[in-house]
Amino acid sequence: MTGTHWRSAFVAALFALHPLHVESVAWVAERKDVLSTFFWALTIWTYVRYTEKPRVVRYLLVVLLFALGLMAKPMIVTLPLLLLLLDFWPLRRIPLTVRFWGREIRIAEEVGRLGNSPPSWKQLVAEKLPLLALSLVSSALTLSAQSDLVGSLRCPFKYRLANAVITYLSYMKKMIWPTKLVVLYPFPISIKLSTLVMSAILLGYLTIQAIRQAKTRPYLFTGWFWYIVTLLPVIGLVQVGFQSMADRYTYVPIVGLFIIIAWGTYDLAARWQLGPAIMSSLAVLVAAACIMVSYTQAGYWENSVTLFEHTLRCTTDNFIIENNLGVAFFEQGKFEAARQHFAEATKINPNDTEAQFSLANTLLKQNKLTEAYEHLMIVLQQAPNHWRAHSMLGLVLVKQGKPEEALGHFSEAVRIKPTNLKLRSQLEMALDQVGRSKEAATEQAPPDLGRRHGKDKDK
Repeated sequence: MTGTHWRSAFVAALFALHPLHVESVAWVAERKDVLSTFFWALTIWTYVRYTEKPRVVRYLLVVLLFALGLMAKPMIVTLPLLLLLLDFWPLRRIPLTVRFWGREIRIAEEVGRLGNSPPSWKQLVAEKLPLLALSLVSSALTLSAQSDLVGSLRCPFKYRLANAVITYLSYMKKMIWPTKLVVLYPFPISIKLSTLVMSAILLGYLTIQAIRQAKTRPYLFTGWFWYIVTLLPVIGLVQVGFQSMADRYTYVPIVGLFIIIAWGTYDLAARWQLGPAIMSSLAVLVAAACIMVSYTQAGYWENSVTLFEHTLRCTTDNFIIENNLGVAFFEQGKFEAARQHFAEATKINPNDTEAQFSLANTLLKQNKLTEAYEHLMIVLQQAPNHWRAHSMLGLVLVKQGKPEEALGHFSEAVRIKPTNLKLRSQLEMALDQVGRSKEAATEQAPPDLGRRHGKDKDK
């Protein structure tokens, strides 16, 4: 798009090697990042070819590739807006002047790819409408699929907005100095007003400067709004999950900042009369630094334990990762280590029902029946229909020699989950222990259960 190979190569090198991008590549569940970005890049490439020779077939190929990218991951829904930014620079497809309150304002100094007759604003916007329609459909489907999780967080919008403002600058800091990169950054318990005000002022200042210099340094305008716009879907205004930010969210957005760095450094080098040898040496040093930090960062992804232990060293009050590390130790049979992390998770967030249940399960494995009972009661206070807690509480009571009490919890578990054969077996056992063998013998699966399993078998 720009015809400047070395600056473009430097942007590509930063994209390939930056430590912030380790998560998207190392985490198997985030292969969708890599796949959607592949189609995102192909869409831009095909769009550039379309602008050189507008043809229906080329445009349909743009739409097809964009649709494939959205199906991989809806993160790229902002691509139609990004294409408008690229129309401004470097494609130079925009009208050279625009009318604003009756005045003509010249916003471009050079002629675009299409000679002296660039498309009108209406044409530029109209050709993005089919892509925008795809974005709207993808966004609606995504929100619908994640509606339960979004509704369960109940985080006030003003708090999410404040976190979003700070996060924009946090990502920039991580880009410049990539330390303490973790798999989950917990949502802050509180936000300092001074931090919010300073972040908002700095963010506003940088935005104003990008607009003011759009005419003389168009790469600032495109690069900055590339970063701002492509981060919007994941900046946290619509909160999905308990993270305040995530490294994987920068996979596409910080390319805009890389553009500013590459072209801005070139401008400074010209002003300071720095030769190609110095500039190429600096580029190699930056790339080497990225390689070393990325290599270290990738090492943390060796297994769940190394990943979660690193995260806990770099964060505080991270009850989700405490719970996850407990699960990892539990699966390895290290029940005492698991118990400690489950206990820490419940200490940080007593309302974490799953951590309470996991702690009770671990205590049961250690035969600490009284403590397991206490935590299972907490689970049932928080979630009365937690059938696994009822089942486990029944087992604890049986081990304590209280089959009559256990019977009530087994019955409740079966009521909540009537098609679970294991639960019905536990209920039969409890009935037999209290001398109600006839009821145990008549206890059977509901009439449709066998038929349902038969269908599954046929499948």
